[in-house]
Amino acid sequence: GTAGQCNPVECARTVYDIADLAEYYASTVNLSGSALKTELNTIISGHYDYSYTCVWSALVLRYLTEIVVVPTQLDNAWNREHVWASSHGFSSRSQFAYTDIHHLVPADRSVNSDRSDKDFEIGGTSHSECVGCFEQSGTFEPPDEVKGEIARKLFYMDTRYEGNDDTGTPDLTLVNRETDA
Repeated sequence: GTAGQCNPVECARTVYDIADLAEYYASTVNLSGSALKTELNTIISGHYDYSYTCVWSALVLRYLTEIVVVPTQLDNAWNREHVWASSHGFSSRSQFAYTDIHHLVPADRSVNSDRSDKDFEIGGTSHSECVGCFEQSGTFEPPDEVKGEIARKLFYMDTRYEGNDDTGTPDLTLVNRETDA
């Protein structure tokens, strides 16, 4: 990874602007299993390490129609949610995964606080503020309309961070059980 200058427009654009996906993923044709994961890791490694402030600016640009900027001390303010909970492998801002825009999303501050570092799982008690969300002691269920996006972000993190590079992030591995933070 490389330290990037804070240009929120460039940061937001580089996440979603791949002109030819067939060419981008050409080296993965006929691969499967660990060989496919290794090749995907090679393709997606080497992104810029943007500051937390720059990533927030890029998220505001990306989701501009959905974010209403209010003072951050209010419960209904927006903040950045780590879809892969940072306490599950990268609690330091110096680790690239902490500011990796591919798994950060703007979130309602109080809902994000309630989700905390809970694992995703189906079921629980209906959340009082997040329509379609459910929670229990160690787990949180997001609304149906974002489950696919969350799954893609989690698979990205598992594939991107193998603990074998200079990002300071350990090997992140998806598991099908509740974890300890």
